[in-house]
Amino acid sequence: MHIHTLATDGAQVIAITEAASSGGQFGHHVMLSAIRFDLASFDQAIEELNAKGHRYAKSFEVIERWRVDARNQGPRSRFGKTLAALRDEVGDNLSGKVLCCATDDDAEDVVESFKPMARAIGLHLALPAAAQSTQRERF
Repeated sequence: MHIHTLATDGAQVIAITEAASSGGQFGHHVMLSAIRFDLASFDQAIEELNAKGHRYAKSFEVIERWRVDARNQGPRSRFGKTLAALRDEVGDNLSGKVLCCATDDDAEDVVESFKPMARAIGLHLALPAAAQSTQRERF
């Protein structure tokens, strides 16, 4: 399991992962996946990814998956183009504006570079509950 990208809007996180794939006589097939989970369950989702991958229903949602050959990973290869397309769609899969994003281009370990970025913005703090009023105030 390899995480290429992590991005958040403050409530949800999008992760682009690479996992080994079975099948195919030739090549080194992998699955590039875009998954979504809540920022509050970040540690739990990362543990589940490391333990069992993303085959079964977990605390995250698999948005899309693509089977590609990982032998060639340049920007013009199918792997590179698929990864670039998944990264371009990160903002579309989040409900709000992307507040912070960490990629494997920036640092060797995406998870370790994502945590300080989220703390710097203050996303690790619990947000106060909004007051829910059943009646509208009239002016």
